[in-house]
Amino acid sequence: MDKKDGNIYGDFAPSKLHCKRCKTLMEEGVCPTCGYKVYVPMSKEKRDKVKLVSTIVAFVVLIAVFVIIQIVKD
Repeated sequence: MDKKDGNIYGDFAPSKLHCKRCKTLMEEGVCPTCGYKVYVPMSKEKRDKVKLVSTIVAFVVLIAVFVIIQIVKD
């Protein structure tokens, strides 16, 4: 199936999205009436970055706790 204008669905996709809650025409994935947002999954690159940052933060917290315990013991 051809990708047309960056749309993976080609000719079958609706040209405009309507809100699931209030049926208003949505603007850039957000409903101007009720604020409902279309779910957009994270890209693989963003998921990998979140995993890396959370791992680094957990490691730094672990080291800080270890250092504080060693200082308190002395």
